[in-house]
Formats: sequence, C-alpha cells, structure tokens
Amino acid sequence: MGKQLRNLNEQVNQIRIEAGLSPEEMAARKAYLEFTPDDAASLQAMHDALTATQSGFINTFYEHLRAFPELREMLSDPATFARLQQSQSAYFNELTAGEYGEDYYANRLRVGVVHQRIGLSSKWYLGAYRKYLAELLPRVWYLAQGQPQRFLDNFDSLLKIVFFDMSIALDTYAAADREELNQLKYYSEQIVSYMPTGLLVVTDQLTLRSANRAAQKMFGITEQQAIDKPLAALLPCPVVAEAARHVLESSEHLYDLHCSLANGRHYQLDISSTVVGEQHLLLVMVQDITERHLAEARYAEILNIAADAILAVDEQQRIVIFNQGAERMFGYTAKEVAGQPLDMLLPARYAAAHHQHLKNFASAAATARRMGERSEVFGRRKDGSEFPAEASISRMTQGGKTMFTAIVRDVTERYEAEAAIHKLNEELEQRVQRRTAQLETANKELESFSYSVSHDLRAPLRGIDGFTRMLEDDYADKLDDKGRSHLHRVRAAAGRMGELIDDMLLLSQITRSEMKLAPVNLAAIARLVVRDLVHAEPGRSVVFIAVDQAPAQADPRLLRIVLDNLLGNAWKFTGQQPEAQVEFGTETGEAGLVYFVRDNGAGFDMAYADKLFGAFQRLHAQEEFPGTGIGLSIVQRIIHRHGGKTWAESQEGAGATFYFTLSGAKHPAQQ
Repeated sequence: MGKQLRNLNEQVNQIRIEAGLSPEEMAARKAYLEFTPDDAASLQAMHDALTATQSGFINTFYEHLRAFPELREMLSDPATFARLQQSQSAYFNELTAGEYGEDYYANRLRVGVVHQRIGLSSKWYLGAYRKYLAELLPRVWYLAQGQPQRFLDNFDSLLKIVFFDMSIALDTYAAADREELNQLKYYSEQIVSYMPTGLLVVTDQLTLRSANRAAQKMFGITEQQAIDKPLAALLPCPVVAEAARHVLESSEHLYDLHCSLANGRHYQLDISSTVVGEQHLLLVMVQDITERHLAEARYAEILNIAADAILAVDEQQRIVIFNQGAERMFGYTAKEVAGQPLDMLLPARYAAAHHQHLKNFASAAATARRMGERSEVFGRRKDGSEFPAEASISRMTQGGKTMFTAIVRDVTERYEAEAAIHKLNEELEQRVQRRTAQLETANKELESFSYSVSHDLRAPLRGIDGFTRMLEDDYADKLDDKGRSHLHRVRAAAGRMGELIDDMLLLSQITRSEMKLAPVNLAAIARLVVRDLVHAEPGRSVVFIAVDQAPAQADPRLLRIVLDNLLGNAWKFTGQQPEAQVEFGTETGEAGLVYFVRDNGAGFDMAYADKLFGAFQRLHAQEEFPGTGIGLSIVQRIIHRHGGKTWAESQEGAGATFYFTLSGAKHPAQQ
C-alpha cells in the first residue's frame, strides 16, 4: 500500500508539472473567478449546515450512478462501493471547509488521477456537481433567512469554488489521460524496437521510413541509415518488390515469402499495409532463416543417408516426404510418390486396418508409437512384391497442421535368420533331450555302481576286520610282537580302505544331489565344526578365531561338508605346532565376498598347488598326516556347484590359507 501511495504521489507531482498546475496558476484561477477570502469565509460559515446533508446526498447520487450500465459493474463490488462513498464524502466535505491551500490542491489532483485510473470518465464530474448544487440550493436559501442578496452572495461563493474545483479535476483527468497515452506509445515503441523479429516500415515509394533494432542488426545499418534507403538495397529479390506493389494495390496480407541472397543469407517475410494519416505504408516483418535453411538442408541430407526408409504423410495420408532409403526399399522415386496416397505402399488387405490405426493414433495422447506390436506390418514394392517390415510412427502438429512420420525397416533378412534360429533351437532341444536321457541313464548306472561298490567292497573289509580282531583276541598268546604288528597294520589298512570308500561315495553323491539354497551364516557353522573337533581331541590346544557374520545364500548341508574338510585339514596340519592357530574369516574381493580358512601349520610348496584339488592327490606322507586325498576335491565340487571358485596360498612350514567364493555373496557392510 505504501508503495502504491508513493507511486500515486509521484504521478500527481508529475501531472502538476506537465499540466502547469503550480501555486501561481491556482492563484490566477481564483483571481479569474474573483474568489476572495470573503468567499472562503462565507463557505466556512455554511460548512456545518451544508455537510449535514452529505450522507443522504451521497446515497442518492450513487443510486443515480447505478442507472448507467458502464458504472453499474464498477459499483457492484461492496468494498469498492464503500471506499468510493467514503472518499466522496471527504471530497465534498473539503469543498466548503474554507481551507484552499497546497493540501487542498494536492488532494484535488490526487482524486482526479484516481478517477482516471479506475476508469471513471470526466463526464461523471458534470453530473456529480450538478447533483451537488441542486441538493444544496434549498439549504443555501434556508441559511439566507429570506434575504435575497445574502442568498445570491452565498450561492455565488459556492459556484466559484465548484467551478474552481471542476477546472482542477478536469485538467488533472486530461493530463493523466495524456500521460497514459504517452506511456502506451512509449511501451509500444519499445516492444517494436526490441522485438526479435525485424520490422521495416516502408513507404509507397518502396523506401524505408524506419527499421527496428532487430532489422538494423540483421542488415548491419543504423537507425539514421535506414531512413529513405530503398527496400531493394536490403532485399534485392524480385519477389519482394512484386509482393510489395501487390500489397499496396490490394491491401492484401502476404505471408511466408522467401528471399535468398547471393551472400548465402535466407529471409522469410510477411508484408501487410496500413494507413497513417494520409500516407499508405507497408509493414515488412523479416526473419533471418539462414540457420533454419541450413538445418533443413542438413536434415534432408540426414534423411537421405539413412539406411531405413523415412516417409511422412499429411492428414489426408498423402505422401509429402520420401527419402532415398524409401526409394531403395519400395522401388519408387520421390517424385513418383509425392502427393500420392499412402495406400500405394501397402498390401491391399492391410489398407483399411492401417487407416483406422492412423485415425486412432491422431486422437491419442501419445505422440510416438511402434507399429506392429499387435500384428505384422508389411510393405508393397513397385513391382507388387511384399516384404515384412518394422515401423515406428510419430505425430507432429505445427501451424494447425498435423503430419505423421514413419521410419520403416525391411526385416526380411531378420525373419529368415529368426526362422533359421528357430529351426536350430528345435534341433538343439532334441539333442538336449537325447543327452538328458543319456545322462539320466548314466546317473542310474552310477547309482547302481555306487551301491555295488558300497555293498561288495564293504563286505570283504568287514570280514578282514572281523577275522583280524578274532586273531588278536583268541590267539594273542600264540603270536609274537611281529605277528601282532602285522595284524594291526592289516586292520589299519582295512580302516583306511573303508574311509576311502566313504569319501568316494560322498564325492559321487555331491555331484548328483539336489541343492537347497537358503540364507546361512558360515561363521556359525565354522564354530560348530571346531566345537566337534575340540570334543574329538580335548587334549589339543588350538586358538580359533572367527568373524561374527559370514552371510551366504547356499545349501547349509553342503557348506557344512566344505567347512568340515577345510577346518579339519587346518586342525590336522597344525598338530605339530606348539601354539596352533586356526582362523575363519571374510574379505572383499573384485567379485564380492571371499571366505577363507587360515592356519599356521605345515603349509605346502606352491609349486604343487595345481594338484591340491585333484582326487587322491596328497602333498604329505600318510604316516605324517593321514588322509584319503579326496577332501579338497569334494570342497571344489561343492563350491563349483554354488557358482564359486577355490584357491590356496601357502609357504612351506609357515601355514596355509584356503579361499573360496559363492555366487552373489556380499559383505555385510554392502547389504
């Protein structure tokens, strides 16, 4: 509100200066009307009596204003109506207050500006003052107490101040109107001057009268250089001169004229006519379309080098764009198909469906769509042959006109390749079925063999073990130490043979058994394995270190076998260490989480590391570290079935570390 008041006061001061309403001018107007201090005293004497009737007068006056349609809408808002009533009451109250100095003049100027702003025309003043005087006339007569001369003197004072007041208000209103027109003219000139499109004002002699800033920059001229310059000097195209003369004669508006100059510049023009005073002028709107022309040329070049067919049709499905790719694909030249219906490129059986598809697409919200998603798309060549196609279509509306653009690809070779692949897949499926049947037969035979091995080999071993035990028990007193040693060695060999058979069967079962994946914490399994090892050898002193969490998605049963073997080996190969240490942990590798079992035991020579995971491969003597040589082979097969890998690092006499990974395993911090 404060900013609006400052702006109003600034405008009032500006109008006072422009209208010449200085204090001297005000004094002169009073002198012309013979308004004297006696008149001011007379009005002040009548002030209380006259203002007593203002409330009724204001209401009556506004009811009168509501009768006029142009004022009825303005007064329909209750808040606006209340503000106008209040300001009008104050206005007429000041009229007879007897104080007619600077503040009075400023208030009168301000009221005139406000009325001009809200659109209350100057004729309103005449009606307002006429109503005011008619309302006060009986009151002035009453105050004269029947004395005619006193009545005339008082009424004369009232007329003087009313006419003085009217002159200020009307002059202010007119000055505000002129200021508004000047501002509108200034804004219009600024808009024209700074509009991005070039504007040339041309006389009927086809010489320039003016050029806006965009046109000056476009043609490299100044505002002064533009005056009287021939239009042909800027646009030396015959079509421009012909069009200008035609517009002068017909007053027709010509659009989209093109002028290309020898210097490579290209312009688009609209020419219209107007009359200023008695002079007939042309308005020439100019756009420099050189960049657009080059872009269109590049676009045409891109269209033509594209391997796919690119074509466009209008709303009547007439062909308007047909690139060289389309010429190669359909066998027509662009000239042959220009303006022709799109049906000539379609098999007749698809024409109706295509028309409906395009009609639906024209009213759809999407502006791009791939064709052929619900049915096949086919094209027809000039020689009548058909070919399968893949097409995408887009819609563009510009200037009220819609154009549909399609990119078409001949997929004959792909169809043929897909057919060949389909045939190969069928043959491969048949081969897979045959191999699967063979594999199932082999697995059944292997199961049968495993059963036979387990049954047929275990029976003799049980006999050997039983008879040697009987010899030890029944004939111990008849055998010397050497004999008893031989029996002990036979029983130990039979035991090792039994363990070997068990490991071989386990290796076979691991390959064939079904995996049941589940979330599992390998650290917890590792602690269970070590607990069993401690129970088996309570006399051993081994420091075991393990992480809290080692998450995996794996078969818990198979991973227990893995850790049984790895931790069992670590436990075994640290048997000769006075301060044995075994560790289970994890670390982050390139492929994800890596698990490891580390010990400070006997270790091995890395030169033989490639033999570690082979069946029956041993790097230490049986007497030194007993075993079957199958455990690490079992570990490797289980890890491979989980999509992981195994490897080891060691130094002879300094312990070993065995690593393994599982598919998709992540460190807890990454989950």
